[in-house]
Amino acid sequence: MLMLKVLLSMAKFNGVYENRQNLFSLFDPEESRILHAIIDQDACIGDAMKAINSSGLGICFVCDEGKRITGLVTDGNIRRGLLNNHDLSSPVEAIVQHHFHYVVNDSNWELEADFLAYAHNLECIPVLDNEGCLSNILFPHRQHVYKVRENAVVIMAGGLGSRLLPLTANCPKPLLQIGSKPILERIIIYFKYYGFRNFYISIGYLGYMIQEYFGDGKILGVNIQYVNEKSRRGTAGALSLLPQKPSLPFIVTNGDLIMNLNLDEFLNYHVNNMHAATMCIRQHSIQIPFGVVNVHDKNLMGIVEKPDYTFLINAGVYCFNPEVLNFVPSDSYFDMPLLFDALLKNKYKTGTFQWDGSWIDVGTVQDYQRLCGETTTAFDLQGTSE
Repeated sequence: MLMLKVLLSMAKFNGVYENRQNLFSLFDPEESRILHAIIDQDACIGDAMKAINSSGLGICFVCDEGKRITGLVTDGNIRRGLLNNHDLSSPVEAIVQHHFHYVVNDSNWELEADFLAYAHNLECIPVLDNEGCLSNILFPHRQHVYKVRENAVVIMAGGLGSRLLPLTANCPKPLLQIGSKPILERIIIYFKYYGFRNFYISIGYLGYMIQEYFGDGKILGVNIQYVNEKSRRGTAGALSLLPQKPSLPFIVTNGDLIMNLNLDEFLNYHVNNMHAATMCIRQHSIQIPFGVVNVHDKNLMGIVEKPDYTFLINAGVYCFNPEVLNFVPSDSYFDMPLLFDALLKNKYKTGTFQWDGSWIDVGTVQDYQRLCGETTTAFDLQGTSE
């Protein structure tokens, strides 16, 4: 039976998207054009054509008796239907498009709607309420069109994913799905939006599955080359395996991060400050679940109940100049802290870029399940389940 996957916005992804709604054209749900764009599932193709013309939206939505949206029709669907020997009196069900992208009308739809727009080149995104009824229509548009960049992106995707067992027993962590797409595909598409086209993916555990899934990247409109870690290399060691040294500053990111970092600002900050290496950092707070005591010479000086402590942490995204690769050994396990230590010791200019937008490290089963719960749900719009 028909099961439509409803892509919810990521509640964690607020950050710079607090004012995101002004990047979309929205229609008031009571506006007549939206009302004219809805037809009954028992309607005919001619009714769909009239709805598209009268609404002026270039699309109409098919609903059931409960006013829940079961599909949509575009003028392209109508043209194809007529070419396939249907006529205007034929049931609209013959041409209806049941599988389509949409978001749920809550307070946090902006980032997922934006992701859908640039991932699928959508001109229209329906907004449904929790019952599956049409609440609004989004017409995304871009304030920025980022230039295509020659800078490379290195994605570290060779880890074992041990903390995510049993989910990673037969699937590498970067291929675990968040909503409609694997983590790694979301990362690549996000970078592509900012103009990046050249990718190196470091693979290890079950790496052949990643290679088979993405191939050379043409399906996503990017170029992908693979770096095969035949032995564990740490968080930086795989950089020694790049087939050629980049000629421009390049970005390195972990293959399990879902974040809304402004990559344009990050790269420009690195270049403008003439850093050899820039580490993206963020604030992270930890609450101690007990009372913390202050003791001096065995005397109690005070107690603070369940205090919060805030630290600056490494966010797992870096920008490097090509010469940094000279400090990565070619045949050993090597972590990022060791690389930055080597750069500091040799007086290279290193910097930090603080980004306190949304950031999720998909590290544990609980993290993954929580993120999945925030990004996807399913409605059975026919009243039965698959």
